[in-house]
Amino acid sequence: MAEKVEEFVLTTDIINDIEERENLGKILKRYEKIWFQNVRGVRKPYLTFAMSDNEFEEYIKCKINIHYFAEKYCQIKREDGTIGPMKLRDYQRDIIDLYTKNPRCILMASRQVGKTISAAIVILHFVLFNDDKGCMIVANKGKTVKEIIRKIKDIYKLLPFFLKKGVTNWNETQVSFENNSRIQTENRTKDPSIGFTIDLLYLDEFAHIPDNFIRDYYGAIVPVVSSIENSRIIITSTPNGFNMFWELMTSAELPEDDPMKNPYKAMRVYWNQVEGREDTKIKILDFKIKKYALSKSTILREIR
Repeated sequence: MAEKVEEFVLTTDIINDIEERENLGKILKRYEKIWFQNVRGVRKPYLTFAMSDNEFEEYIKCKINIHYFAEKYCQIKREDGTIGPMKLRDYQRDIIDLYTKNPRCILMASRQVGKTISAAIVILHFVLFNDDKGCMIVANKGKTVKEIIRKIKDIYKLLPFFLKKGVTNWNETQVSFENNSRIQTENRTKDPSIGFTIDLLYLDEFAHIPDNFIRDYYGAIVPVVSSIENSRIIITSTPNGFNMFWELMTSAELPEDDPMKNPYKAMRVYWNQVEGREDTKIKILDFKIKKYALSKSTILREIR
């Protein structure tokens, strides 16, 4: 078990002094070693930290307003390659609201629109500002779930010390905090993990998980999650033909009074909603026109 350091009260000024001496290569005293497993930016658990009045006010603002938390304190790798504060696009605000204001939600989005980084911020906010919460991340590939965990960890490491919870587990597939909240990942499988309470289930690239896996997994996991009070299920994916994701998405978009409407709140984000995204031109191939006995005028009329 991690050692409790109660005799030494940390403040931001003390943290800054420790980091400055670290940068100079100076030897620190035992109680000044504030990083979990010596990973810079990862707060050791059970440290005693005294917030200033301003920090306490900022903490409360972040707790009650996830948009404020994201834009003021979540630093990410931007499109120009630099690291800096995140600037939420309008549709990303809508995505975050979708994730946080609905117990069941489903998002269909084009690639590179920021859906994964939005989910990473929502999951990190959920575990930092709530005790005893379990988050499960499931995706089509092990590489995908590890990438989501990496994004969460990268954002966490760059948060100011007063917003961090101490870490008790820090690896590629699981992150746990001193407030007993944790994030766990799972590769595609027909059978969900047993013995892990899931308050937030995030299913990413749902349409790309083979139907013979996802139908069994979904049928087994949803009753488990639904049995938890105030639980959330977030489903996201790029489109991939007619499959279970398509069924859930189209049912979610039905009118509220339709008996076939499912409990999900649906949203779509298209590639052209990203500012600066280049337009895509359609090239008509003559040999394809001849093969299918079509004409250019017919094709142009259909796509307009």
